[in-house]
Amino acid sequence: MVEETINSMDAADKAMPAPFLLTRIHARMNREREQATYWERAIGFLTKPIVAFPAIALVLIINFWMMHTASNEVADKMVFDNQVLINDGYSINTATSLFDIENKQQP
Repeated sequence: MVEETINSMDAADKAMPAPFLLTRIHARMNREREQATYWERAIGFLTKPIVAFPAIALVLIINFWMMHTASNEVADKMVFDNQVLINDGYSINTATSLFDIENKQQP
């Protein structure tokens, strides 16, 4: 039974495509390409690797730059706030604002 199965393909002929199959496929692809809308052509162009990879890289570079800039601004603001707090600690207004001078407390 194994020999019959192995030998069953000996008499088989080579598979042949229908005549002009490749020509019909090319014609159909060209017809669909001509009927494509503006958006389909734009998306087709943007999804090409030569366009998509640099676009993704550009977006990532802009995001990293924005995060770096934002973190520097936060750090600069924290330094400024700390300096204001230190300076306010030595201010005369801070010491007098802690107590109500007009209404003296009775012992």
